[in-house]
Amino acid sequence: MNTHYLEKDSTLPQFAGKIWRTLIVDDHPLFRHGLRELLKNEPDLEFCGEAESEDQAFKLFCSTQFDLVTVDISLQSGQGLNLVSRIKANKPSVSILVMSMFDDRVYAERALAAGASGYVCKQSTNQEIIDVIRTVRSGSIYVRQDILERIALKKVGRKSSLSLENDQLSDRELEVFTLIGQGRTTQAIAKELRLAVSTVETYRERLKSKLNLDTGTELTRRAILWVLQNS
Repeated sequence: MNTHYLEKDSTLPQFAGKIWRTLIVDDHPLFRHGLRELLKNEPDLEFCGEAESEDQAFKLFCSTQFDLVTVDISLQSGQGLNLVSRIKANKPSVSILVMSMFDDRVYAERALAAGASGYVCKQSTNQEIIDVIRTVRSGSIYVRQDILERIALKKVGRKSSLSLENDQLSDRELEVFTLIGQGRTTQAIAKELRLAVSTVETYRERLKSKLNLDTGTELTRRAILWVLQNS
C-alpha cells in the first residue's frame, strides 16, 4: 500500500501503554464483526461498542469514554462525515479513522477536513488496516502519498491530475449525488437524510446545474456511473 504519514499533531495526547477503547460505526453487521475479530488480536485495542447510524453512534459516544472511533461514510441513517464533525466538537482529543468502500480520492480530503485522523478503504488487507490504526493511535495523520500531493497542489492553486468533477460539490451535494447513484428515490433520500422532499429536489437541480446536465435521467445515469467507478 502506497502510504504517507503526516507529522504528528502535538495537540493530540499520546497513549503509550494505554489500552484504547474503540467504537465501531458501520451499517454492515458483517464488517463490524470482522473488525471486532481483527481488534481481538491487538492487546492494546479494546472493542467497547458499535453502532449503525449517526445518532445512535453519537449517543453512545457521549455516554462512554472512547479513545478511537472508526466511521463509515454511508450509515443506516445520518452521514459519516457529519458524525466525525459532531464527535470532534464533543471531544477534540479523540482519534477518528474513516473506513469506507468509496475511493479515497473522493472522500479522504473531506474526511480530514471534518476532523478525521485518517482514511482507509475497506478493500485494504487486515495488516494494512492495523498499520493505519497504529498510525492514528500514535497521534499522526494517515493519508496516501497521491492524496497528500493533491492537497498540496490545491493549497498552492494548481490543479492536480487527480482532480475530480465532484470537487465542485459540497459535502451534502456529494451525499445526495451518491444516494442517487445507489438508486434511491427522492422520497427515500429525503427520509434517510431527514430533509424535506422539496429540499432534495433543490439539491437535484443544483447538481444538474453544476454538472451541466439537462435532465433528471442524465443526472441519475451520471450518478450511477460515478458510484460504480468509485466504490
